[in-house]
Parts: sequence; C-alpha cells; structure tokens
Amino acid sequence: MFRTGDVVKWDADGNLRHIGRSDGQVRVNGFRIAPGEVEAVLAREPSVDRAVVVAREDRPGDVRLVAYVVPAEGAAADPAALDKAARSALATYMVPAVYVPLDALPLTPDGRVDRAALPAPEETRAVAGTPPRDATEAALHDVVAEVLGLSRFGVEQNLFDVGMDSMKSLRLVSGARAAGLEITIADVFVHQSVAALAGSCRPEPVGTEAADTAPRSGAEVMAGALASAAELDLTDPFSAMLSINPAGSRPPVFCVHGGVGFSLPYLPLAQHLDPEQPIYGIQAPCVVDFAPLPGSIEEIATDYVRMIKKVRPQGPYHLLGWSFGGTIVYEMALQLRRAGEEVGVLSVLDAYPRTGVPDDREEQSLFAWLLEGIGHHRSEFGDRDLTIGDIFETLRKDRSPLAEMGERRMERMVDLMAHHQTLKSLYAPGRYDGKMQLFVSESPLSDGERTDKVGLWGPVFDGPMDVHHIACTHDEMMSRAPLSEIGPAIAAELDRWHAEHEGGRS
Repeated sequence: MFRTGDVVKWDADGNLRHIGRSDGQVRVNGFRIAPGEVEAVLAREPSVDRAVVVAREDRPGDVRLVAYVVPAEGAAADPAALDKAARSALATYMVPAVYVPLDALPLTPDGRVDRAALPAPEETRAVAGTPPRDATEAALHDVVAEVLGLSRFGVEQNLFDVGMDSMKSLRLVSGARAAGLEITIADVFVHQSVAALAGSCRPEPVGTEAADTAPRSGAEVMAGALASAAELDLTDPFSAMLSINPAGSRPPVFCVHGGVGFSLPYLPLAQHLDPEQPIYGIQAPCVVDFAPLPGSIEEIATDYVRMIKKVRPQGPYHLLGWSFGGTIVYEMALQLRRAGEEVGVLSVLDAYPRTGVPDDREEQSLFAWLLEGIGHHRSEFGDRDLTIGDIFETLRKDRSPLAEMGERRMERMVDLMAHHQTLKSLYAPGRYDGKMQLFVSESPLSDGERTDKVGLWGPVFDGPMDVHHIACTHDEMMSRAPLSEIGPAIAAELDRWHAEHEGGRS
C-alpha cells in the first residue's frame, strides 16, 4: 500500500471521481507540472498583480495550461510579454498555451481562488503571428489548424509549442499529402513551423493524381486523411517497418519497439539527428499484421534481423531500443556479430538483463497504465473492471489517432505486453564485447527495487559502455524534455562513428 498523490471524491452515483493531486501537480502532454511554479514566474512581472494557472480540457483530448492574470493597478496584461517572460524562465512544456486577463479572480466563500469558476478562454488556441504568405503556406496552415484545433496562428510559430506531438504528426503528414503537398514525418520534427515546412515541401511525383490537384483546405482533406495514409508507406502507423526518415546516405538507425509493439515514440528523434541519417522503426508484426505471438527474445531478434536486411542487405547496422526494445536490440547485436556483420552504434534506453524477474503487472494494471498514458485516470471508471472497450471508447471520444488501430488490434497489443514480460523473464543474454551507449532513468526497476541498474549489465557485457543518467522516469524517456538530452547524445555518437569510418559507408 502506498500513497499515489491522486485526490478523488464520491459522486452522486457512489462512484469515485478523480479531481486532481494532493501535491497540486497536473499532467499535460505527458509531463507532470506544478502550476505554482508557473504562477510564481508570472507573478514576478511588474504588470501582474495575481496569476493562477490551471490545466484545462476545453477540447476533448487536448489538455493545455491556461494562465489567468489580474493586471497590477494602472497596468495592462500583455499576453505576448507574459509569454516571453515564461519562456525565458521555464521549460517549454511548462509555458501556458493561453493567457486570459481578468479584472479579478473568482473566489470561494472562504476567500480562496475558485478554480472551477475560472472562465473558458474566449478564443480557443489563438496564437498571434505572421499569416500565410503564399498558397503552399496557406494549404499547410489549414491542415495544421485542423489537426491542432487552432483558430489562428503564425506561420513562424513552433508547432510543438502549441500541441504538435508524434501522433498528430501522422495526421499532419497524411493531411498534407491529401492536399497535394509531400512532406515526411521527419520533416515535421526537423522543420517545426508552417513556414519551414512549406520550404521543405516537394511536389508529388509527376503522373500521380495529387500532381494535378491544387491544394485544398484542411477541412476538406482531413476527413479522409487517415484513410489515405494507409496507402502511403511513409505515414502508415501500422506498418511493420515504419519509415521515420528513409532518405540519407548514412547507414540507417533501426529503432525497435517497446513492450506495446509500436515505434511511434521514436518519431521525434529525427529532429536531433543529421538530415543524412535514415531512421526506421520496427513494429511488432503480431500487432500490426496479427502474426502469431513470438516464442522467445531470440526468435524476435532473428525475425527483426531478417527485416533490417531487406532494407540494408549488409552492415554496418546502427541499433536503438527503449525498454523492451533495448533487450531486443542487444540480442540482435549478438546475432549480427555471430553472423560476421558489423554493428555500428548500439543505443539502449533504460533496459537491463534480469533473468527470472517477471514484471507482475496484471491485466487491470496494464489497462490503468494505458489510460494514464492517454491522459486519463482509472478512477474515471469507478470500481468496476476495465475492458479494452473502455480504452478504445476513450480514445474515440478524444478523437485520438490511436483509435485508428481498432479494438481488435488494441486487444492484441495488451496481450503482447503481457507476453513480452514473460519472454523477458526467460531470456538469458549472451556476452557482448562491442560498445554500448546506455541511457538510465531515475525510475526504480519494475519490482520497485532501487539498485545499481548499470551494474546489472556487468555479468554479460564485456565492452566499453557510455552511460548517460537522465532526469526523468522510465515512461518519460521519449518525451520532449528528456529527448532534448538523449537525442543530441545519440547524434554525437553516430557522428563520431561516421567520422571514424571514412565518412560512413553507404
């Protein structure tokens, strides 16, 4: 038994409803944020008398920070100036999305701020800035507005500051393609504004239907965008080999999925790597194609080695894996070396050899974990058992792109998560004497034990190890803030390898 920090209350039907956290923290885009820290920064501004920051969900599935400010006497609250102050003092993920000036804050009878009575912003997701300057920018602007639910924003605005993420990038790419503009997933993460994306756009190849079609508005094309994405290899989220950035002259990096079977979390990695660095994400065939469940870690690695050889018949091979994926890429490296192939950079993110120590999360715990991952809480469903249908319906109501996987594929994903836990507990890794780059989170091991996680590699690893300790939890490693440290470290190691091997062999 332990305290989670979550606060609930009984509703009129006798169910528990999640209302917040006792430590005042909120969760926005996967990050835990203390609103008080943001309020303190805003309150330091001479133009501000009082500031209150809350997390609002005015659009289903779109949680954002909203700052309410009461101007100091004789002053006016300037949202642009407040935003500049916040960005100079806070991490990007802590910067409010909207600033709402108020004459006074609503109060409860006992004089405290009545946060429930704070008004919804009149202009939802409006961001000032330069309007589109040509037809390409206008078409992209419309698609982005539809994807992010923005009413207006500037073409120089960083899209990741106003809600863009990995899943929404898929909608953006497929929507742009449907509008006759060719961009890739990697483009979204490298060129992070409409203006920059417009500069990177390439017309569809001559002879395709899109080549003869003028760009249409985002509202027209978004309805069928995900359906058309299934026909585009580079934007199909359910492809066994996800092409994150297929272009470039360097040997590719092959990223292996974690326990859930999907490689979508690796999409933001592209912005940190050299434009000439191809990146592919391997996704579990038993989820994306309903193939039979694998029998062992070794079997998975053998299948994935076969997959990467279809992309690149001969080495060198760069391998990267987070969590369960780290275990797989380690075994792939062993098999490739035994076959006489060269392994380049091996990057392992928070994965450790622990034979005979299964993760004991049972089905209901997995469901609760999935809910938290999509911004919801177990208590929203009362004390009854959760079902796959609950998860799927929540995604559908939130208009999440993840709902596109369908209930059957989602059920398969949960089965695979449990199966992966069993396979990992049975895996006895061989000895490896190549170099490994290891990223270590602050999380304890799955059984709650706090130990020297790096030391767990000692009995099986004989080569040089480059260890990076990252100030985040295990589940946050591919989030924006930790990735801003992890990505450049991986890029530097790839660049080092490239320089040492005569500019890289293609």
